[in-house]
Amino acid sequence: MRKVYFIADAHLGVESAEKEAKKLKKLLLFLEGMETKASHLCILGDLFDFWFEYRTVIPKDFYPVIMKLYQIAHSGVEISYVCGNHDWWQRDFFRDSIGMKIFQGRLETVLCQKRLFLAHGDGLGNRDFGDRVFNRMLRSRANVTLFSAIHPDLGIRLGRRLSRLSRRNSKCFRGDTLIEFAKKKFQEGFDYVILAHTHAPVLSRYGQNVYVNVGDWMSNFTYAEMDPTGVRLCQFHE
Repeated sequence: MRKVYFIADAHLGVESAEKEAKKLKKLLLFLEGMETKASHLCILGDLFDFWFEYRTVIPKDFYPVIMKLYQIAHSGVEISYVCGNHDWWQRDFFRDSIGMKIFQGRLETVLCQKRLFLAHGDGLGNRDFGDRVFNRMLRSRANVTLFSAIHPDLGIRLGRRLSRLSRRNSKCFRGDTLIEFAKKKFQEGFDYVILAHTHAPVLSRYGQNVYVNVGDWMSNFTYAEMDPTGVRLCQFHE
């Protein structure tokens, strides 16, 4: 029986070379065999710590993950990417060249006969005003046009600094605001609400409803998996 997998917050490119190598190895091992064991792979944002889509340039450090996602998508597995607060500037590369489906903000869908609300989680809490303003400013058409004129080597360096600013804005974010948000979605008829952003893995049941925060792929290496029997929070071990 094929399963649905949910991961988020790998933030590739943010740590030292040694930590990045270990994290990348674990991620590739997790993705290994996804072609035969998954029906869907849902990435709930911030796979990369910084991503800007120049028209002709792709960061070489991310090549192994990009190629693995290409193989998974072309094996027939549906990959959905719900953008997070570090996914500021995406155009059509993942959609047209990889075969992924890109969603801005949220994804409402039905899988395994359950109605799902999927999002990264930024901007959903009442106390998340700073993040919303910061991200709206970065995604403005004027700033995207100006940034695209910068040489990629310099632009990526600048982008990583902007990512650090985004993390500072997110430090004051409280995970209980996502739980409050999830309860409202249950009242709207959603069975499962699956989010990320806080880097803190959580699975809470409210009767037949389930709230999941998939955690992160930096220190916890957690993910969620779902099949017709339910949804589970798992930790990856090599």
